Amino acid sequence: MLKEFVRQFFRQGTRLATMAASLLALMGFFGGSALAATGIPSVTTTHWKSGSTQGYTVTGKVTIPDNLAPATITMTSTALGIPANTPLVGESSGTVYTATVDVANRPGTGAQCTFNVTYVDNTTETLTATVSTVSDNFPVPTAPLGAVGSSANPAFTWTAPTTAPAGGYDIAINGSDIVWTDDIAPGVTTYTYNNPTQVGGYAAAVTPGVLYSWNVASVDAVGNRAEVRNNSFMTGVNFTGKVTDMTGAPVAGVTVSAIDSQGVTRGVSVTTLADGTYMYGGLASGTYTVLFNTNSQLVYYNNQITAPDPLAVTAGTIVSNINAEFGSWGIIKGNFYLSGTGPAPVPVTVGLYTAAKVAVSGISPVTVTPAVRYASYEFTLVPPGSYYLKFSAAGYADVWSAATVPVTAGFVTDDTVNANVDATLVPVPDTTAPTVTVFTPASASTTLNIPISTFTASDNAGGTGVAGYLVTETSTAPTSGWLSSAPSSYTVTQSVPEGVATNVTLYAWAKDGAGNVSAYKSAVVRITLSGPLLTISGSTLADGTATKNPNFTLSGTATPNASAVTGVSVALNGGTAKSIAFDSTTGVFSTGLVLAVGSNTIVTTAADAHGSTTDQRVITYNPALTDLTISSPADGSYTKSNNVSLNGTFAAQGTATITVKVNGVAVTPVVSGSSFSATVFLNQGANAIVVSATDSATGTTTKALSVTYDGSVPDLTVTSPAATQAVLADPSTQNSSVVLAGVIGDVTNNPTLAYTVNGGAPTAVTVAGNGTFSTSLSLANGASYVIKVTATDPNSLATTTVQRNVVVTYPTGCLTNGISPPSLADAQQLIKFALGVNTASTQDKGYADVAPLVGGKPQPDGIIGVGDVLVILERLVGLKTW
Repeated sequence: MLKEFVRQFFRQGTRLATMAASLLALMGFFGGSALAATGIPSVTTTHWKSGSTQGYTVTGKVTIPDNLAPATITMTSTALGIPANTPLVGESSGTVYTATVDVANRPGTGAQCTFNVTYVDNTTETLTATVSTVSDNFPVPTAPLGAVGSSANPAFTWTAPTTAPAGGYDIAINGSDIVWTDDIAPGVTTYTYNNPTQVGGYAAAVTPGVLYSWNVASVDAVGNRAEVRNNSFMTGVNFTGKVTDMTGAPVAGVTVSAIDSQGVTRGVSVTTLADGTYMYGGLASGTYTVLFNTNSQLVYYNNQITAPDPLAVTAGTIVSNINAEFGSWGIIKGNFYLSGTGPAPVPVTVGLYTAAKVAVSGISPVTVTPAVRYASYEFTLVPPGSYYLKFSAAGYADVWSAATVPVTAGFVTDDTVNANVDATLVPVPDTTAPTVTVFTPASASTTLNIPISTFTASDNAGGTGVAGYLVTETSTAPTSGWLSSAPSSYTVTQSVPEGVATNVTLYAWAKDGAGNVSAYKSAVVRITLSGPLLTISGSTLADGTATKNPNFTLSGTATPNASAVTGVSVALNGGTAKSIAFDSTTGVFSTGLVLAVGSNTIVTTAADAHGSTTDQRVITYNPALTDLTISSPADGSYTKSNNVSLNGTFAAQGTATITVKVNGVAVTPVVSGSSFSATVFLNQGANAIVVSATDSATGTTTKALSVTYDGSVPDLTVTSPAATQAVLADPSTQNSSVVLAGVIGDVTNNPTLAYTVNGGAPTAVTVAGNGTFSTSLSLANGASYVIKVTATDPNSLATTTVQRNVVVTYPTGCLTNGISPPSLADAQQLIKFALGVNTASTQDKGYADVAPLVGGKPQPDGIIGVGDVLVILERLVGLKTW
């Protein structure tokens, strides 16, 4: 009862407590003796960091037994820089007293602090404690830090210091609606604030759009701390930025608000920090006006005053660099007009000048290209003063503002600006022709199409600008045919003989917007014409390639040179050249060949009225090479995707290596067992994919295919027949059939499908709901067939065409076409084959390998020998027929 009496007086203040203690002593309640010295003192340090700043605090603490409370305690330490008689404050229990003092220097280990204790009976004692250490054992805050887009309640995390703190961690969270501290166990490096009961009125979770800071400290066994302070963050952040003055220095204390279309401020307005930065959050998705405001000035986002730029906000997404500049500045704005009698709308440059008509340093001219003959301009951040404006445009006379424009700074609250200046630009006659500065065509060429590496021209300052370019073969100035940009090539129109080196002079011209034509700049090109341009497709096996596939696809383009292409042909192993159909517009061609075992010489020829161009390549067909199969994509397929999956198989695992090239660029495949795959990225148009399998014992076999990437046409893949396929006719009918099958993409557009055979009438094909199709084609013996499959989008009418080459053979003995009856000349040639005087080509074998006869029908055995000669002779004299 007595103790509680004294304690209540103590809580009323030191003076009342002293009076109560003296009174009780006079009344004899303390027996006239002093209390024993039982207080427990301690001194701990805090080494703190805040950004690049760090410092130290010292905490003095004295604990006295409950029966001796309350007490008056002060502390002093010259060594630590603690002022004399710094009071300690008691906790609610009245037994623990602390004081924390910032000190200028790092506390020294062993530095002493003195505590003067006066108990309730006016007895005193002096206690001392020393600094045990200063901790540098900082934890590293990791999250949340700065702007956080998510609105979810964050987990506070940090990385443990090198040495685990024996006393664990302290964490403190501070905001407008939360002031919270907690102790964390040593092994824990995360903390989730959760106050569902809202003790003390604190929020149950951090509030999106509110700026918080949090501190975390590691604590050693005796209470020394290493603390990282002021880790600022905000959740639900929508945008961030910085406010500076005209010199770029940060401006603190600027209020930032987001205002909706109804003029209501949304979220929580924030104030820029010492470095001028801010974060703003808590907004729903929408469009807002961002206002920066001080007591003396307001500015909208993008330094606007009269017409705020809207800011689109998406919840969960942070927009940065929503900045503003404060200081002494104003705005000049207005409109300009290009006279209707002048050149078409051209860029107009508006410059800002001093009263002495000197360009203002630090404010760049504004250049605007009007969509029509008028447009607006604006200068912001203009320091107070008087200015001229100059309006300049090519083909128009410069216009100066009629007088200087005054600009004043200050608080703008209405819809006016400092100055509004309009101008009309009037054209000036342009009588000066432009100049061709550089003209560099190829010095020599084998075609009439001459590449031009450089063609540049310039117009005079203030002129109407270069508006036309032209190349001619005469020195007379042109009057028509102008191009809006410099050509990259020119096609010679005069007659140039083939095979004869001929010099042709080209003349380059330029014209300006006023119609003035330049003097020419000429160059001589030496042209030596050959036949047509012959380009073999990259999806055709390259010269010197070996393959296990006897079916060879030859494709390419024949382009006119001096005259139209008259024909394309191919000869295999010295045989008779076979004509190849080609597109008369594009020159594209494709055909199939059947290779003989061993080396095959393939000669492709494109001809015109005056000459020819050839391509010769040697392809080896070796059935003993390692197996190589490409299961996808199909050769000749079309896709709307810019990548396809390449898949295939090869010989047993470990016996071969796989290489892949796409348009000549190596791609690394993924090999698993005897399978391989690769993701192949495609260029727009046709893409050549070449796959090789190299076996240490048998060598290298190669396959090539073409895949076209075109997003504007239907997807089309033909899976059967192969790009080139040889088919042996049925002996009984001497005919054959092939299955035409594949798949169309984009079936939602209901594309149509049809095929043609050797250019005949199209035949429609039914497409299943999943895009697949399949039909059988009957083909006669002894002919090569070009099968073209075309898919058509019914909406855009865009088409895709895939070609397949099928060779149907059944020997008749006729070396000319494999269909007609044999002649005596055929028999004579077969005798030369049988005796080894001449070598039979694959085509020859397909036409004349007639023996043996089984059931009166040829059963080819792959060679031409004496048996074949005898059968042919018997057919010639009418003893055999089939």
